[in-house]
Amino acid sequence: MKSYSVRTNKQWVGKWLLLAVLAAALWSLGGCGVREPRVVTAENALERLSERNRPLFNDDAGFASLRRSMASARTYLEGLDPDRMFTFGPDKYPASRLLQTLDTLEAILDASPTPDQLNQMVSEQFIVYQSVGTDGKGGMLFTGYYEPMLEGSLEYDPDYPYPLFAKPEDLICVNLGQFSEKYAGDQICGRLTQNSLVPYFTREEIDSRGMLDQEGLEIAWVKDPVDLFFLHIQGSGRIVDKNGDTWHVHYAGKNGRPYRSIGKLLIDEGVIEKDAMSMQALRDYLENNPADLERVFNHNPSYVFFDVVDEPAIGYAGQPLEGGRAVAIDYRIFPMGALGFVQTEQPVVEHGILTRWEEMNRFVLTLDTGGAIRGAGRMDFFWGNGPYAEIAAGHMKQEGRLFFLVAKEGNGR
Repeated sequence: MKSYSVRTNKQWVGKWLLLAVLAAALWSLGGCGVREPRVVTAENALERLSERNRPLFNDDAGFASLRRSMASARTYLEGLDPDRMFTFGPDKYPASRLLQTLDTLEAILDASPTPDQLNQMVSEQFIVYQSVGTDGKGGMLFTGYYEPMLEGSLEYDPDYPYPLFAKPEDLICVNLGQFSEKYAGDQICGRLTQNSLVPYFTREEIDSRGMLDQEGLEIAWVKDPVDLFFLHIQGSGRIVDKNGDTWHVHYAGKNGRPYRSIGKLLIDEGVIEKDAMSMQALRDYLENNPADLERVFNHNPSYVFFDVVDEPAIGYAGQPLEGGRAVAIDYRIFPMGALGFVQTEQPVVEHGILTRWEEMNRFVLTLDTGGAIRGAGRMDFFWGNGPYAEIAAGHMKQEGRLFFLVAKEGNGR
């Protein structure tokens, strides 16, 4: 009996030791060895850079376009309370400081600096921040968008059967940040049904099932369904009729449904190779497979509503977008109306063909946002309109880095 008892005790001791080791290992994996994914917020999306880690500030585009985009940002900021605060990672600044930032850069441009002088003056007069990117180390993905031209009419015509809808009166969007700070920057959209807010109609319900056909919301009609879908993606465009008259159509709202990429759908289905995916490749497939249009389009339940206006492309900040200067960012974590600087690549197009990519270093203004532009590692570059803009926007998916600049105290005019 004694030997049995000793053997049993040793077995229990061994089991408890094993359990203790396993528990410690599991605790280590859960608490120390495996880190939870970092939640990116406005407070940690940007890191303040020391002087030795700053980029070389130069600009490969004309200053005239930069001044025009700065004017749009200025108009936006001047319409705000000067004490409204903007978050730049660990720091916060009022709108008045962002205006001071524009004044400082204007003064530098007025001096007609050489490239070396531009770099020196910007480095001396600005605080610089860098996006942490998707990898926490600054890696960014830059995509592009543009203002498309569509054949259409403001009056119904059998040659133009596909409608653009105005924003429905029963569409209600709720800013959740008004109810709780943890939802700051988030909103939901829907419609009232029996005193309850329910999700708004999907793309399938609107286009395939005609849920808005009797509401009188049509503001224009276009010739091509593929063009119309891309207009929804771009957010603004131009309609030209048979007589050559042109109208601008702008984003007026959306149904609040999540954006789903039809490009990713076709990649996942093996229809288009990932490396070959572009707006042009997507268009070629859609135009050559008209029987598949409805299924593919309805994969994306998000739906955009429009206005017909006199101005060219207008961004989320309510100001005109300058091609090659305005960018779309995630407004929940990056400041709107801010001065940025990007390092990435731009396309070289010869005779309508993309031939290569070359280095791009450029000051930009954050004046827009987009349904697919989420997180600290995404930025959408607005290329304007015309053939080059369409090719650039359709192919751009380049890596790069994003910086923000704030004028030091006392700088400006």
